[in-house]
Amino acid sequence: MNSPTYILISLLLLVSLAVSGCQEQTAPTEEVAGQPRVAIQQGVLLVEGKPFDIKGICWNPIPKGQRHPEGLAYRTGGVAYDLSFVERDLKLIAAAGFNTLRPYSPITDQAVLDLIEAYGLRVIVPIFNFHEISDDQIAVTLATLENHPTSLFWEIGNEWNYNHLYNPQGNFEQAAQRIQNVITIIESTNSRLPIALNYGELPSKEVEQRFDVDLWGLNIYRSDSFDDVFERWQKLSDKPMYLGEYGADAIDNRQGDGRYAPDAQARAVTRLTQLIMGSYASRGNGPLLGGALFEFSDEWWKDGKGSPDEHDIGGIAPGGGPYPDLEFNEEWWGIVDVDRNPRAAYHAMKQLYANRDS
Repeated sequence: MNSPTYILISLLLLVSLAVSGCQEQTAPTEEVAGQPRVAIQQGVLLVEGKPFDIKGICWNPIPKGQRHPEGLAYRTGGVAYDLSFVERDLKLIAAAGFNTLRPYSPITDQAVLDLIEAYGLRVIVPIFNFHEISDDQIAVTLATLENHPTSLFWEIGNEWNYNHLYNPQGNFEQAAQRIQNVITIIESTNSRLPIALNYGELPSKEVEQRFDVDLWGLNIYRSDSFDDVFERWQKLSDKPMYLGEYGADAIDNRQGDGRYAPDAQARAVTRLTQLIMGSYASRGNGPLLGGALFEFSDEWWKDGKGSPDEHDIGGIAPGGGPYPDLEFNEEWWGIVDVDRNPRAAYHAMKQLYANRDS
């Protein structure tokens, strides 16, 4: 029996045994009192048997002068790999009361995972964000992170309906078929972690029903409101969802002068986060498991017309977007700047999450 599926499952089992044999210091935490460590029950996310509200932050730590993905500070053997840099971020994130990281590439480095665990943070694992990720790479990520105590759930794609998994020659249908294949791979391992699919805005009913996943992540940018997203989701799906991205950047370009506006950013992230907190499924208030604010730190590489050594003001305005100018000013999204100096938005989030009972 040498079918591709049989070979893949055999490979997954071999990788799992190899990883578990070389990482004995990580004790499995698969079940608590006979229940999965992470589960969704009656539309509520449970971690170790207790309701868990996602107080998340999108985290893509790229130092000044570097680019994604080779410049990720947590990338093993990478040009910017730096545990002290990573720990500084984690300390600031934990101090503000966030409990979840949403990165854009899997974190498999054991030293980095140890730091994340030490700061009491969970990770939404981006199992497949890019079309060139192979089945073998998926297998390694599954085997490494399935039983790690920081792993919250697997997530496939990042607003993949827009980027077709970042394949310039791809299309929606090709991306959808590959996503279904990835779901099948994860399920073939009998993984106990939930599976999420991340989408830009709301999917159609047809798309929602096409994929048998446990939850959805929606990236929503509608100024300082979510409009009727939560109500429409409840009519669209019986699955829980969380905000995979939301927030505002620190530039106001309404006058065409690229004005620095950290206070406007703080006002917007406060209002948006309060709306999320008021709709937590764990409190019976709505369909929402929480949200991941975009993002922790500025990334100077993101304006394709500029230099990663310079803080460029360049944005796009597709007809909707962040408060107050509806423009995505790509290098100015951080609640801390590239040197990790906190903006007003950082202190606003700390007030919401760390300095009071939320």
